[in-house]
Amino acid sequence: MLVISGVKLREERDLIREYTLFVLNHFVSAAKIAKSRINLLVRDTEELPEDEREEFDEAGAWMTYDGKTDSGMKKFTITIHRSTIKTVGQLRPRMRSFLKVLGHELVHVKQYLNHEMFDYSDGERARFKGRLYSVSQSKKMDWQYYESPWEVEAYGRAVGLYDMWVVHKYGE
Repeated sequence: MLVISGVKLREERDLIREYTLFVLNHFVSAAKIAKSRINLLVRDTEELPEDEREEFDEAGAWMTYDGKTDSGMKKFTITIHRSTIKTVGQLRPRMRSFLKVLGHELVHVKQYLNHEMFDYSDGERARFKGRLYSVSQSKKMDWQYYESPWEVEAYGRAVGLYDMWVVHKYGE
């Protein structure tokens, strides 16, 4: 279900797996989770193709829906900037920023798994919860990006999901 690339420490990979399952189980049925595959790539800007670097530096992360396998499994790729994982300190504080970004991207995965989100092949339209939207191809700073309902949901849930997980895992 989850393949992690670019994270060397086992304790970090284990925490990412646990958090991913916590978030998805909150929103998605076990059957839909079982029929999905998420490739999580933790990358530095220089590891991406040159034409993606500027956008990656600006966004820091993104999720792509990669279609279905022949067996009907839905495939996703989440790419998150390595800088969101701190290099020193205890595990949870080091991973806090990363997990919040991951939560945001997992909300997008949820939107596709639950058939709430659909991108049209023209790249200019998307359907979200039954309503058709024009999709801006401009930079992230465009207001249209922040006001799109799928981003409002993802930004709105990211911090809350992390806080819920902390209470669930640590009782804090």
